[in-house]
Amino acid sequence: MWGEKTETWGASETVVAEAIPAEIPAEPTGEQKPELPPLNFETLGDNLKTIEWESETLIPKNLVYQESSITSSRALTEISQFLENSKTSITGQEGIKPIMTFQEGELPEALLAQFESCKYSTPTTIQSISWPVAMSGKDVVAIACTGSGKTLSYLLPLLIHISKQQPVTLGQGPVGIIIVPTRELAKQITFDCNKFGKCLDIRTVCIYGGNGRQFQIKDLEVAPQLVVCTPGRLLDFLESGVLNLKRCTFVVVDEGDRMMDMGFGPQLKKVLSQVRPDRQCFMCTATWPATLSELSAEYLNSPVYLNVGSVEYPLNPNITHEVKVVEVEEKVNALVEILKDKKEKRVLVFVDTKSSCDILVEELKTHEIQCVGLHGQKSTKDRMTALLDFRAGRNMCVVATDVASRGIDIRDLEFVVLYDFPRRVEDYVHRIGRTARGTQKGTAITLFTKDNAKSAPNLIKVLEDAGQNVPRELRRMIRKPKAEGDENKENPRPRRRRSRSHNGDNN
Repeated sequence: MWGEKTETWGASETVVAEAIPAEIPAEPTGEQKPELPPLNFETLGDNLKTIEWESETLIPKNLVYQESSITSSRALTEISQFLENSKTSITGQEGIKPIMTFQEGELPEALLAQFESCKYSTPTTIQSISWPVAMSGKDVVAIACTGSGKTLSYLLPLLIHISKQQPVTLGQGPVGIIIVPTRELAKQITFDCNKFGKCLDIRTVCIYGGNGRQFQIKDLEVAPQLVVCTPGRLLDFLESGVLNLKRCTFVVVDEGDRMMDMGFGPQLKKVLSQVRPDRQCFMCTATWPATLSELSAEYLNSPVYLNVGSVEYPLNPNITHEVKVVEVEEKVNALVEILKDKKEKRVLVFVDTKSSCDILVEELKTHEIQCVGLHGQKSTKDRMTALLDFRAGRNMCVVATDVASRGIDIRDLEFVVLYDFPRRVEDYVHRIGRTARGTQKGTAITLFTKDNAKSAPNLIKVLEDAGQNVPRELRRMIRKPKAEGDENKENPRPRRRRSRSHNGDNN
C-alpha cells in the first residue's frame, strides 16, 4: 500500500491557499517587513548563484513503487488493444503497464474516497499510462488534448512522492513545485492540490505575481511540501532568498507550450538550475512546439514521451466542431442568434483583444444579452469574481481573451464560441478545450470570415483529423496556386504578332 498518512486536515488547520479568494487584501502596512525591490522581469534571476551540488549535503529522496498484482498480470494483448483504441504512443520505455482503475493503484483509502466523492469512475488514458511511469521515478513528457485529465496525471504521482519523503522543516523549501504560466491556472491547481493533498496531510502554498509579496512570504512560513507558482514570482523569491529548492525532488511544468508562447523559456532554465540534479520532472503540454522539445532535451533525464492522439494537434474526441462561415459585418448578429438559442446554457466566447472584449460585451448588452468580460486588464478580483459567477451559474455568458483559455477548469461547460478565429491553430485547440472536460461532451462553434482565409487550410486539416464536418463554404476559401502557364492554358488567347519596329518591347 502507498502510504500511512491518510488523516485529513481538521477544522483547526490553516488552509494555505484558496483557489478563488473572495477578496484580494491590500498590501500590508506598518513596520512589518521591508518591501522587496521592484522587479525587472527581463533580468529576473540573473543574480542567482550557481550551486555546487557536489558540496551540498542533500536529504536523500525515497521512491517506492510496486505494481499491484492486477497491473502486473495484465496481458500484453490487452495493453496493445488499449493503446491502439486510445491512439496512444509511448517513446522511451517499453513494457509500461497502465493502471486501469483507481483501486489497482493501491492508493490510500482517503484518496480513493476523494475520487469517489468527485465522481471519478476510472482514470483517463493519459492518467492510466503516466501514473506507473511517473511513480517509478522516470521523467515524463505528457502530450494530450485539453480536458483529458493531465492535471491529475501528474498530481497523483507528485502527492504520492511527497508523502514518501522526510518531513519538511521551515527554511528547507518544498519537496515539489508546479510551475504554470498564469495566476488563474495557479489558483485552480492549488484548489486541486488542497482537495487531494489534504488526504495525505500535504500543505500547499500558491505564489504568483500581481498580489502582495509579503502575504505570500507569510504563507511560506508554514513550511509547505508543495508550491504552485508562476515563473516570475518563483524567481523573485529564489533570488531574494525567500525560498530555496534544495529539497525539491519533483518538478512539474504545466502548460509547457503556453510557457514557450509567453517567452518563459529563459526563466524556466534559471529555475531548473536551482533544483537538485537528482530531481524528477513531469512536463505537460497540449501541443509540442520545437522550443519545448529543445527544453526537454536539455533539462529532462531520458524522458518517457506519452502521446494521446495527434502529436501536432491533439484534439478531444468528445468535442463537436461547428464552423459558420459569415460576413464580417454579420458576426455580431450570428453570435446573438447563437446566444439566444443557448440562453439556458453557459457559453464562453473568445475574442482576440482586450478592446474587442469590452466592445463586444457592450454590443451584446444592447441585444439584451447579459454577459461579462474577462481579460488581462481586469483586476484579479474582477477576474476571479467573473469566473466564480460563471462556474456557479449566476452569469451564463463570459466574453474572454486567451487569459481564460489555458488550464481554467469550468465543469459542465457545454458551449465555446470562437467569435474571433485565432492566428494559430494551436490556440484554436486550447480555446475549444475549455469544453468537454474529462468524459463530458461539448460543442465548439467558430465564426469564420474571409479575413481568416489564410487559416482555412490548417482548420480544415484539424477538422478532418478529428472526423468532423467541413463546411463547403470553408473549402471554397482555399485557392490552389496556379502553375506557371496554367492561365494561358485555361484562357487561350491569340498571340499578337510583334512589330519589328518595337525591337521586342511589349509597350
